[in-house]
Amino acid sequence: MAAAGERFFENQLFRLEHDLDGALLRITRTTAPVDNLDAFSERVAELGRALERTHARVALMDLRGAPGRNDPEFEAASSTWRRLLGARFAKVAVLVRTQAGRLQVQRLGRQEHREPHVFLDENEAIEYLTSP
Repeated sequence: MAAAGERFFENQLFRLEHDLDGALLRITRTTAPVDNLDAFSERVAELGRALERTHARVALMDLRGAPGRNDPEFEAASSTWRRLLGARFAKVAVLVRTQAGRLQVQRLGRQEHREPHVFLDENEAIEYLTSP
């Protein structure tokens, strides 16, 4: 497991930190629930601005702390940050807590015509991100 790195951004929903000497960006979804989709969109916009300040080429999106939510309105609103990550990084690994979480991320990826790399094990996710 990579050691926790330099934290450079945090809001109610996301925390960003560099690991592995800045080569990997760890994006952690906090445990805060999303109760308001307009506020969620604002937090995602803040995340997007923060992503512009990193030179990392790969990202680990850690969703293990996020409360489960799969209603159509939330899934549509969350597509923005999924597109942000896909456009910004050469490789993205998504880390989830449960098999149901893995299936949800894979389903959303298929709907968006991409194949997300989803892991239940952090070491496997980091191995994927750091492999040539």
